[in-house]
Amino acid sequence: MMRELLAPMEPALVSEPFDDPEFLYQVKWDGVRILAVQSPEGVVLWNRKLRLRTRLYPEVCAEIALLNLPVGTVLDGEMVSFGSHGRPEFRRVLRRDLASAPNPAVEVCFVIFDYLHLPDPDKKPPAVFRIPLQERLATLREEVSTSAHVQVTEDYESGTALLSRMQQLELEGIVAKRKDGFYYPGQKHTSWQKVKCWRYVEASAAAIKVKDGRPASLVLTEIVSTSEPQSVAPTVIGRVASGLSQASWPDILAYVDSAAADHNNELVPLRPGIQVTVRFLEWTHQGQLRAPVIESLDFK
Repeated sequence: MMRELLAPMEPALVSEPFDDPEFLYQVKWDGVRILAVQSPEGVVLWNRKLRLRTRLYPEVCAEIALLNLPVGTVLDGEMVSFGSHGRPEFRRVLRRDLASAPNPAVEVCFVIFDYLHLPDPDKKPPAVFRIPLQERLATLREEVSTSAHVQVTEDYESGTALLSRMQQLELEGIVAKRKDGFYYPGQKHTSWQKVKCWRYVEASAAAIKVKDGRPASLVLTEIVSTSEPQSVAPTVIGRVASGLSQASWPDILAYVDSAAADHNNELVPLRPGIQVTVRFLEWTHQGQLRAPVIESLDFK
């Protein structure tokens, strides 16, 4: 076991894609950030918050162990769960990552995008790994072979073309990385720059959030499948005010559930029937929408 777990390097957020021969471009995988180390005792996994995840992903640990990597090797990547359409589903992998025990029913794949080496795992990790990215990636491709639960991400030469493709596939975005860049543990550094695609989800308006006696935002829940038992309560996925116009409030208020409403309460429940199309940046690790904006309201 390492003396001190390594905090992952983070990309800086930029608004637009670009093409620069000094950079390479990778898919931004929609999953849970995971680092793995080959320690003298075996493979150890942890997340960006430095919480151990070894016991939750035994199949990944087993396949990394079969690579026979040198002790001190650190693999940086994303734990991803692919849905029925072949796209990563963050909420799916989150169910696996937040479980109290391994859940093999949710299949995962560890997609690796960086390779580091600790000369002595018993010592504190260095503040900077001064090996250029291209050299690290060359070693990664030499040392790590693809298997059922372990993959190595691909590199691309055009950021604009890759982001356009990600938008077509409705994936999360891209990360631009300087080819000669070093690895800065625990830092957000501009040698890595992420560009995100806006994403969309259909949700139900379940309640009105009231502030200072006035309606302020909508509480959104997942749309419950007709195959779900009626006793299953819809999951709240966030609150949204952006995109709501004053003109839409009379139509929304017509759905107030007067039988359940307590107007002294900050939450006023709504009857089923308002479907909301929401644009957002990403799912948080709590399964909530980040930066949601209402695109449209459909009153059934």
